Amino acid sequence: MSRTNVLMLTVYVILIASIAGGLCFARSRVLGRPDTNVSQEAWQQWRQEAERQSAGQGPVTRRVPTATEAPTVLLLRDHFGACLTLTLMISTVLYATLAFMIRGVLFGPKLQLHHDAKQRPIA
Repeated sequence: MSRTNVLMLTVYVILIASIAGGLCFARSRVLGRPDTNVSQEAWQQWRQEAERQSAGQGPVTRRVPTATEAPTVLLLRDHFGACLTLTLMISTVLYATLAFMIRGVLFGPKLQLHHDAKQRPIA
């Protein structure tokens, strides 16, 4: 395995580990915070405002959210596996695309410039 492949693999592992770690950290912060009552009250206040605006008393007509808990809590508690899987899959595809392009730039065929007027490249 070449040094370039080892370097790209190392960067990939660090990228995936930091993304997974960051998402797990965000989940633990959202689910384990002591001010859950404050965020729950803010969500209930938003639901009441949306209900008021659904009656046509606001700048737009809104639908009342059916969830009794904040969306971030629901997302990171009930759908964490799907969020983590999708995030890692998208990151992998983007990294592979970028790595492919960088390898092409660094190790692809070199462009030959013709400085002689008698030699013209075939178009």
